[in-house]
Amino acid sequence: MLSASLALIKKENSKQYSSVIIPLCTDRNGSIRLMLNKRSRFVPQPGDLCYPGGGPEPMDITAGWVLRLMKPGMFKKFGNKSPLIASLLATALRESWEEIKLNPLALDVLGLLPPQNLLTFNKTIVAFVCWIDEPVKIRPNKKEVEKVIWVSLDHLIEENNHAIFRLHGHPADDHTDFPCFVIQDGIAVEILWGATFRLTMRLLADILGLIPRFNPAHLIHGVYNPKYKSGYGRRK
Repeated sequence: MLSASLALIKKENSKQYSSVIIPLCTDRNGSIRLMLNKRSRFVPQPGDLCYPGGGPEPMDITAGWVLRLMKPGMFKKFGNKSPLIASLLATALRESWEEIKLNPLALDVLGLLPPQNLLTFNKTIVAFVCWIDEPVKIRPNKKEVEKVIWVSLDHLIEENNHAIFRLHGHPADDHTDFPCFVIQDGIAVEILWGATFRLTMRLLADILGLIPRFNPAHLIHGVYNPKYKSGYGRRK
């Protein structure tokens, strides 16, 4: 997984990437579950499910240098890409703290998934798979995150939770149908699609060796909003 991921990280500048964390832990029954954010209506891609993270800031380069000093063994395996990987990890940790107050000290980095390109935005997402080894308190920043959702991997592999999301009016006419996961968090039904879906599929393949098959007959319709790229309004 690591060598394949590094080979696909070809850009040299961290500004050309967004980086996220995929937090994993076990529930009381011992099942592995992951954490997702639902983006607020005030940010780009409102209402989408995503992993905590975002774009870089200048301070992340220095923070990445500090991370390499603190954990040289972890970054040694990244070779000559260690400075870039450290900077990207620093971005993901900072953004996760800003979005949901996820304590970076509670995370253990397990690996790196192959980067994924966003279709609507000129961005490439790098995802760090992390394990949460202790209970954490999550406090979403409502300006950015509507809510946090925990979902078990068992839920994701159930065939009844697989569907096709048909997005009408999308600018990319040849990409109107998207495979997706249907997630019931006890309050509402959410759709996990796009780059986050692709990252999750890779996670399932790497951890469980499972590639779910999707039934086109289970079709969910949606309409593309022109404000999708900017958000639906500003929080006062």
